[in-house]
Amino acid sequence: MRKIRFMVLVVLLTALCRTVMATPSVLLKVSPAPTAWAGNGIEDKLIIRMSRDSSIHVIRADNVMQDERPFPADLYNLDSLVDWGMEAGGQYLLVVDVHSERLERRKSFHIPLFFHKYSTFGVISGEMRMIDLRSGQAVIAEPFQTELEAKRIFQASTDDDINHPDLRLTSPGKIRFFDRLENKLCDQLLESIGFTERGNNSD
Repeated sequence: MRKIRFMVLVVLLTALCRTVMATPSVLLKVSPAPTAWAGNGIEDKLIIRMSRDSSIHVIRADNVMQDERPFPADLYNLDSLVDWGMEAGGQYLLVVDVHSERLERRKSFHIPLFFHKYSTFGVISGEMRMIDLRSGQAVIAEPFQTELEAKRIFQASTDDDINHPDLRLTSPGKIRFFDRLENKLCDQLLESIGFTERGNNSD
């Protein structure tokens, strides 16, 4: 009986090891843009979404080797990123460098002598890099930009006021709006990563 239990335990441990080895570990680093309305919500949202996928083991890069070796200051030095990621034990390194997270007002529609349409948009722009640490190559290196309309007004052509109070968001409104905007960005980024993962899994 003991022998059977031992054999079962060996089989279970072997299966567990294979599962762990087969699950790619992704180190995630998000460099947020300075803004008064959002913290590092993008990283938190990506962690939550990626953790739902049992085929990916996601690790927050800022929690790895904090004392021994901090994350490289230059987010675009491939050699430094690969060396750090290999030492951290990851298979992939995902770097999201957010350049700007802002509000813009635009004249989005205009009929001369009749009316204008003005809108307030939220914009997040930056660059994403996905690095295969085993090959030392960036499998994704592309800029990104996500936009979402926050408010809109129609004005008579004689008014033409882009600074109209109805285009402004309250402080609580800005927090809620940027939360929606960051969710949209995360969906966009993960769509790109998903295509890459499917491509790798099919090899």
